[in-house]
Amino acid sequence: MNKLSATLFAVVFAAGLSAGELKIVKAAYGNGNQVNDVTAAFLKHAGGVPGAFLTIRPSNKEFGPDPAPGKKKMLTVVFTDGGAEKTVAIPEHQFGIVAANVEPSQEFKVLRAFYGSGKEWKEVTDRILPVIKNNTILHINNTTLGPDPAPRRKKELFVIYTQENQIRHLLIPEKTQFSIDSFQTK
Repeated sequence: MNKLSATLFAVVFAAGLSAGELKIVKAAYGNGNQVNDVTAAFLKHAGGVPGAFLTIRPSNKEFGPDPAPGKKKMLTVVFTDGGAEKTVAIPEHQFGIVAANVEPSQEFKVLRAFYGSGKEWKEVTDRILPVIKNNTILHINNTTLGPDPAPRRKKELFVIYTQENQIRHLLIPEKTQFSIDSFQTK
């Protein structure tokens, strides 16, 4: 289990998988032995690209009724990684991601990038890497990252990267700019 709650970001990485090999086995929400099986709700509410990455911010809204009133809860997701079962725990109200094809390293490296919203995303890693390499600016919109994966919806650029042996993420709203400076802590 890999929990990075200090950065309000939890991630599990499955090295060596190809897209489509990340499969959710079950999801449970609660505290201690007061838990609900929320597998169907997780699959319904999680955004992202099935098989590549799924995101969620667990709360009673998505996974109610509240199984442990007045207690801090955890979403525990069990998934298969090339046949091996793995688990990630995401604290209540914190952003979490379950991702395939990412492996942490000490050096800064963009692992994958996606453009879209909710459950409608397209991979745009190949468009992001030259921006970083050449230290240029990319306008986040359907012209530069299209075709539009989520018509009539507000979109974001979602970048999964590694640095200091941690998997991290960056969200950049549509109609703004992306550059290497986007990774600077503000």
